[in-house]
Amino acid sequence: GALMSGTLAQSILKIIILGLFARLLTPAEFGVYSAALVVIGVIVLINELGLSAALVQKKEITEKSKSTAFHTSLAFGFISGSILFFLAPYLADLFHIEELTNILRFSSLMFLLESVSIVSRGILQREMNFISIVRIDLISFVLGYVLCGALLAYFNFSYWALIIGTVIQSGIRSFMYYRKASIPFFWEFSKSEFRHLLSFGTGFTLARIINYIAVQSDNFIISRYQGKEQLGVYGRAYQLMVLP
Repeated sequence: GALMSGTLAQSILKIIILGLFARLLTPAEFGVYSAALVVIGVIVLINELGLSAALVQKKEITEKSKSTAFHTSLAFGFISGSILFFLAPYLADLFHIEELTNILRFSSLMFLLESVSIVSRGILQREMNFISIVRIDLISFVLGYVLCGALLAYFNFSYWALIIGTVIQSGIRSFMYYRKASIPFFWEFSKSEFRHLLSFGTGFTLARIINYIAVQSDNFIISRYQGKEQLGVYGRAYQLMVLP
């Protein structure tokens, strides 16, 4: 019930904010943001490494399990952010959108922010605390993407309004998850726990990446061969279609 009501509330808000952004931003600006999300989505999956799912399925978790997962998450957050930062110019060229270079480099901050909360989110999922999960996702979406994004778009920040709003949303969500299920910041690393988490998380992540590429391939094709304006039109139309 909590998940359904939270998803419904976010869907209604997304339709409203989509209409508002459509009046404040051009299709080309939407297209730049959509292309950035395609790249960010892949890196997010790599960054998470299936750690949340690995903690959920584990029969028993100890403080050592949490600490190992937490520090692994922080390490991969730094690695993922660094990779995105240095590959940004090449990815921008791949999509034929030069603005992506600075956008992706700025977005690399997201992975450092998200890495702090990945384990906390897994613990909440394991405890079936879906009410907290829905509340955190909804509050961070409203404060970050909706309010900050709309305000910046109103003041003519172009596609940066969407990017900055997304990063702020990520920061708020990460902070709230960590506060709700905090992991003591001490160093206790277990090689056996690391191998277990990695063995499950790697296969899980690979399957998600393959599925994600299959779903997002249309956005890449439109961006590369039709341009960012057509991608913006297509992306908004697709989002309106799937939200109901």
